[in-house]
Amino acid sequence: MRKIGFVLIFFIASSVYAGGITSTGGDDLLASDGSAWFLGTKPIRYCIQKAPDFGPSDDEVREVVSSVFRKWKDYVLLKGINTPASFENQQSRMPELDYDQYNNPSDVVAGKAAEKKLALETSFLPTCDNTVDLRFILGLETPEIQLAKKDFSHPIAFANRTVYDAEIGWGKGYIWVTDGANTRGGKKVWTLPDRLLGVLLHEVGHVYGNSHLDQTIMAQTIPVSASEGDYGGEDSHYVQWFFTQIDQSQELFLCRHCAFDFVGAHDQFRNEVFKKLTGREPKGEIQSRLYAERISKYHRSIYLVLSDSEGSFRFRANSFPSLLGMHFGDTPLFKKAIMARHAELFSSATSELVQMTDENGKVFPMILNRNMGYTATLLLLDPAGSESNYVFHPMNWTDR
Repeated sequence: MRKIGFVLIFFIASSVYAGGITSTGGDDLLASDGSAWFLGTKPIRYCIQKAPDFGPSDDEVREVVSSVFRKWKDYVLLKGINTPASFENQQSRMPELDYDQYNNPSDVVAGKAAEKKLALETSFLPTCDNTVDLRFILGLETPEIQLAKKDFSHPIAFANRTVYDAEIGWGKGYIWVTDGANTRGGKKVWTLPDRLLGVLLHEVGHVYGNSHLDQTIMAQTIPVSASEGDYGGEDSHYVQWFFTQIDQSQELFLCRHCAFDFVGAHDQFRNEVFKKLTGREPKGEIQSRLYAERISKYHRSIYLVLSDSEGSFRFRANSFPSLLGMHFGDTPLFKKAIMARHAELFSSATSELVQMTDENGKVFPMILNRNMGYTATLLLLDPAGSESNYVFHPMNWTDR
């Protein structure tokens, strides 16, 4: 029997906040440093301060901000991030982490920090008074902003937490975005489709306790990329996706038991894999879809659908995926802090063995890799000795 070996390849993104977020409080080792600003069930009260010539109208800006909050709320609920189990399940698989700094290691996972939920409800206030929790400051240069900018080098945007009450897990702060005249895209850059959305989606991600992670909306390059101007042509489809989605060619938080829906990318292996799985050459353009349906708390069914101009083929995993390997990166995600305790998730990658079965009962052993260079990769294990990849991206990816 041929022995199959594989290497787990993963990306470890920088967790440095430079250019993205700052927090007050002094020592870098404080548990609250870089943590989510708002924990609990009460709404986040926010307001918008905008320069008259910033670009988008007041109504347009308010709709962008509302959309940003909706996207993060949907993401947290979809991935089950607001449940202590998410933190318990991930941390229980991380024996290499050192919790010696805590009096009771179990408090890190099951204590008040893990039990606290990220605040997902919001309330818009028309005036930025002292009752506001989060201010969006767009295109304005106040003394407060000028002082904060000294910590950055030519910033496009940043999130700055000015107050944090560690007893209740609630703070205050602001998100600032520069005037378009200070960018390569020019004065009207924020009127271009999805540019402001991308920047604010990134910065609010910091508000929810996320560090920088490449190939997601939390990539450190997002604010600069959004301010570059009109890419035009075919790139406009890519740009639209790049600034509107949290998960991109990587998943920010990889939920092992959640449903997913991916579409096949245009790569050199598609014809070869199609022929091996279906027994015939493809006719016309190949379409493919890899998706999972959650059937219980810890299990899901995985399906692969291949189609061309002559028909479609459906494959189902006839057994639950078997985890071959799981690696955790060093990028903190959705960090929560209460008093001296904190709980956080981390970027991760997995490799699972799946037995795909076609409608005639023929079985194809495959390895499903998640977050190893691409959102998902199916590795077909051919008894003849060759191996073929099939690359997938989120369903709304446009591969050009």
